[in-house]
Amino acid sequence: MTSTEQTDHNEITLLLGGITQGGGTGILIKKCLPHHHIPTPQLHFVEATSISLNLTNKEPFTVTSIYIPPDTDPTLYTLDLETLIQLGPNPIICGDFNAQHQNWGSPINTTRGKELVRFTQVLGMEILAPPSPARFGFNSATILDLAVIKDFILPFSIISLPELYSDHNPVKLTFQLKFTTLHNSVTTHTDWTKFQNYLKNQTDYRPLKINSNMDIEIAVEKFTKNLQKTHRFATKTVKKSTATYIHADIKDLIKTRNKTKKAWQTLRNPLIKTELNRIEKLIKKLDKNSRQKDQTEELEALNTEDGTLWRKAKIMRKKAQKIPALLGENGFAYSDSIKAETTALSLEKQFSLNDLSHRETENEVKKSTENFSTLPFTNNQIDNFECIQPSEVIKVIKNLNIKKACGLECITNKMFKNLPCTMIFEFTEIINNIFKFNYFSKAWKTAVVVPVLKHGKDPTQPENYRPISLLSTFSKLTENFILDKLNEHLAENKILCPEQFGFRKSLTTTHQLLRVVEYITSGFEIGECTGAVFLDVQKAFDRVWIQGLIHKLIRYKTPP
Repeated sequence: MTSTEQTDHNEITLLLGGITQGGGTGILIKKCLPHHHIPTPQLHFVEATSISLNLTNKEPFTVTSIYIPPDTDPTLYTLDLETLIQLGPNPIICGDFNAQHQNWGSPINTTRGKELVRFTQVLGMEILAPPSPARFGFNSATILDLAVIKDFILPFSIISLPELYSDHNPVKLTFQLKFTTLHNSVTTHTDWTKFQNYLKNQTDYRPLKINSNMDIEIAVEKFTKNLQKTHRFATKTVKKSTATYIHADIKDLIKTRNKTKKAWQTLRNPLIKTELNRIEKLIKKLDKNSRQKDQTEELEALNTEDGTLWRKAKIMRKKAQKIPALLGENGFAYSDSIKAETTALSLEKQFSLNDLSHRETENEVKKSTENFSTLPFTNNQIDNFECIQPSEVIKVIKNLNIKKACGLECITNKMFKNLPCTMIFEFTEIINNIFKFNYFSKAWKTAVVVPVLKHGKDPTQPENYRPISLLSTFSKLTENFILDKLNEHLAENKILCPEQFGFRKSLTTTHQLLRVVEYITSGFEIGECTGAVFLDVQKAFDRVWIQGLIHKLIRYKTPP
């Protein structure tokens, strides 16, 4: 696209070059097509926007939208073309070249057209042009919108379409190739009654025979696959229409406008041009009124009782932003795969331990943890363990938020809320065996990490992204019972200091602030000043010393 105006759409990404006096350039691309933006190099004579299109089982294509202003040097602009060709393999450069030559059907040969022909012949490139004019003036019809390709051997078709209101017709260039697209926004519907009935009919509860850590892994894998299989059985894909709704009267006017435009381009009758202008103004007026009416009706339907007002406000306030190019150790990362690697390297550095430089403490911790790991596992520990009851599991499942994202295994909270009793009994037994054997499944330790930009930070620096971990629902449920056992031990032995308010039941920052106010007030009453030191430990969670934490738990005589 050239002479662009920025728009937004759920299914389409708009990538813009610099907006200049000529209107700038841009590329509209479907989000299901794997691609990444290529930063525009320094250009002196043309305007351009480029992307790399990375289709499955195909070589990458470099697509560039170009605009050559008519007042630029008619010979030196090829220097910028050469720069654009070197951006990537299989270049496709299309747009308004403002060049005429008889080779593509123009009535005259301009200097810019001659230079383009010479340039493409030297580099072994091919010029693609529509068979009919694409730009119509008052007394002329020319072909200025072209495509230049290199090393691109595919069947194609190119035509000029008498649509839209601009003096330039849209030029449609079609390449025939087969590829598989990514389905990023697939809408599905799950029949939860069917989900429950299938699990009831397929699952007969029998006590699990777990005698080792490997048995726990097998039970977890079987339970997970059973849920995944059932969910696929009870779920169907809903075809979602992405077409924008247009009122019927506006559609009819658009058809009439296109026919009138074609007649004007053929007959050059001033009366037809006047009628074309009248229809275009009427379309804009009706479209504006229609949009205002739809927006007014939508806003009037919002209310606080059903939550529609808050959902609309959240959508308008929080818009997802695509991660831009990230600056890594080897320069900028543009593709998604390289961005992921750059982010992973940054997180690895953030999670690395601080240099303790205290050999005595390190030796003490190492000796303590090694001795603990070699302690024999006794039957007395199993006998004294108070088993988790299915009623406790059901209570925790009821408190799950169905809007929370799932982990790597794609088991959602809503799936757990629809489990039959037999499956809950089986899951409860898995949890009890985890406690008995002091073993946590490896599959539950894997998380999906989503980088979220910190407020007000530079988006090109990978360390400015906060890692949000999407954990497995299995692990979150199990950890809930582990936390209960740990809190019971801490409370019974009065291990935590009374000044700690964080991560404790029935205590919040409000209570801590109340303590501060009481200190200040009591000091003020006796004529004393109160001083305070507030510490913010950077990367406190990311760089926690795991072995040191285990050493503390051992010192507090925490049950294994």
